[in-house]
Amino acid sequence: MRVLCATDLLPKTEAAIERAYQLSRQLDAELSLLHVIPSFADTRAHEERLRRTMARMMWRRPWPAGRELPEVLVRSGNPGQVLVEMADELNAGLVVLGTHRQRSLRGALAERVAESVLSARGCPVLMARHEPEGPYRNVLLAVDASEASARAILAAESWVLDDGANATIMVSHEPTYEQMLAHAKSKGDSSVTSATGWRAEARAMLENSLKRVSIDDSRYALLIEEAPRPAVAIRRVAEQLSPDLLVVGTRARARWRRTLFGSVASQVLRTVNCDVMVVPERSFDPSLQCRAPGGCDRQGVGTLSSES
Repeated sequence: MRVLCATDLLPKTEAAIERAYQLSRQLDAELSLLHVIPSFADTRAHEERLRRTMARMMWRRPWPAGRELPEVLVRSGNPGQVLVEMADELNAGLVVLGTHRQRSLRGALAERVAESVLSARGCPVLMARHEPEGPYRNVLLAVDASEASARAILAAESWVLDDGANATIMVSHEPTYEQMLAHAKSKGDSSVTSATGWRAEARAMLENSLKRVSIDDSRYALLIEEAPRPAVAIRRVAEQLSPDLLVVGTRARARWRRTLFGSVASQVLRTVNCDVMVVPERSFDPSLQCRAPGGCDRQGVGTLSSES
């Protein structure tokens, strides 16, 4: 596996380099650092700056013996286009990007670059906002009933959820009046208890579905969050739990913003304060990349749907 980290070498994005370096060591993965510059810029000077940055990290945390040293790449052109081309050329399994303050011009640029990778390359993207103090320890997964969510769960379990991490998985839904009424009639409930009954059924469905997808479903705390829009629910839970990583799936490779969960992922990238990993459907092959205890023996990946 290869991790590709794109950086503009500004202090705010050094967290991305730190996280990419830490993940690469943790996953025994190769690491490439990419800096995209204008065509008129001095390539040699930027290469030297990037090498010095990497040397500082390797001095603090030595690179494992016998492993290929991190690769330093400086290319000119459009950042999104160059990143997609390099991700293809290197067959990157994960792209790590830095971001700036929310609503800043550079932050918006980072989101557009992330969109380019998700749309064209279709590999997971990690937006790293905070300098790592170690492996992720408080991880929140936001799911729906899609293949993308199933892949997101396996990516999290393979890459970031070790034995020391706390994991919470949430599903967001607001039952319609018709659903509440149908539930009340079928169960003979009063209108006061129908909401509680619906939540219990939703939780049971999520538990049963998670058993078909997860390598270790017992590790998760489950949340059923009611909200008019999924992004609102995710932001609310993230504010309550203060995770250091949020993992979401997105259904589309092309025009990902126009799909339901693609739109949610886009909103989440702009509004939450923690690191965010977005996993497109069909982007993660657990048979090749799983590092969870006991390994992965599944021949395929199902969805979180209650249907068989």
